[in-house]
Amino acid sequence: MIHARSARLPFFQIDLPLMLSIALILLLGIAGGASRADMIAQVIVRPSETHIGRLPNEDAQSLVFDDTSLFEWDKFSGYDRVEGGVRTNLGAQYSVVTPTGWYANLMFGESIQIAGVNSFRRGDLANVGLDSGLENRRSDFVGRFQLSPNQNISFISRARFDQRDFAVNRFETGVTARFSPFLPLETSLFYSYYEAQPALGFAHRREGLTASATYRITPNWFVTGSALVDFTRYLDNRDTFTDLYTAYLANPVGLAPVYSNPGLTYLSGLSLGGGYQDECTTVSLNYIVSPIATAIGVRERNQTVLLRLELKTLGEADLRQNVSSSMTADGIATVADLIGWLKTRGEEYAYAFENEGVVRAAIDRVHAKPGSTIAGAQEIAFFPPMTGG
Repeated sequence: MIHARSARLPFFQIDLPLMLSIALILLLGIAGGASRADMIAQVIVRPSETHIGRLPNEDAQSLVFDDTSLFEWDKFSGYDRVEGGVRTNLGAQYSVVTPTGWYANLMFGESIQIAGVNSFRRGDLANVGLDSGLENRRSDFVGRFQLSPNQNISFISRARFDQRDFAVNRFETGVTARFSPFLPLETSLFYSYYEAQPALGFAHRREGLTASATYRITPNWFVTGSALVDFTRYLDNRDTFTDLYTAYLANPVGLAPVYSNPGLTYLSGLSLGGGYQDECTTVSLNYIVSPIATAIGVRERNQTVLLRLELKTLGEADLRQNVSSSMTADGIATVADLIGWLKTRGEEYAYAFENEGVVRAAIDRVHAKPGSTIAGAQEIAFFPPMTGG
């Protein structure tokens, strides 16, 4: 089958991308059950993406290449980036259903850039595409294995393997379970492993365990909760302490940094809440503790209360209130505090901030005053004085 689509975006145009999908399906019968084997090949033809890194990217920063996105014609998550060039997606999968109701599925494949500019090879302002497994002409391999003994329990594992040496770059495995009709409870437990992604700011591997549960008090009212346990926080703490101690030895001003050992596990994220849901409306109130990386490289937990209203025919609205502490882990609360701390990092910083009054600052792309708090900020920028017309 051939799909055609035309879309206009600011400053450039994409005309009639063509996608040709060919699937060879083999159906096999077993006693009381069935199995199916699929060989899938896609060829997508479209112009190369232009102006990469020169246009803002607000809604396409989350890029995950795995089994769920292998056969997507555009692997970006939003509309600010649109994949370009000629690409082929190749894969195979095998599914089987047994007479007793067991279901199993196995999938494996890769994506290859045939011609044109590889949209993932050249990072934009947020480096989206780099370290994604798609930045080379031949992508990493992706695979999935799912096993479901019945309709209520599913075991699933998915992975991304390096194209050169088959090393594991991404791995997720877990179980989802529903206890109905005995108990109106839905639960899940997943282990995740991600290899280091230096281009995206992750210098070390990441490992963690995520658990979630939803209990339905009535068919419409529910309570829910989730927790994220970080197994590798100690690596970030170790590097942060090393950098701070090296800077202190070079310029011993103030108190010497002290190493804090978070232990083998660290509760990095937490969510508790409840709400109401029917076929037209969803109202929920949640308390969320989420991991963030501050502008000075210290990983902290951001605390938020979120009220959300969703109307399926009209849209959704959010009311979010940050209830975190106004001070970072290093005792730095404001822009002025951060400047003072940076001036102790070395001569180049001291020179850059020699005249603090002429340096402007922005927190998450919004201009800020010296007394503005920085807790929870994901980006802090400083602008030196400039001349010219």
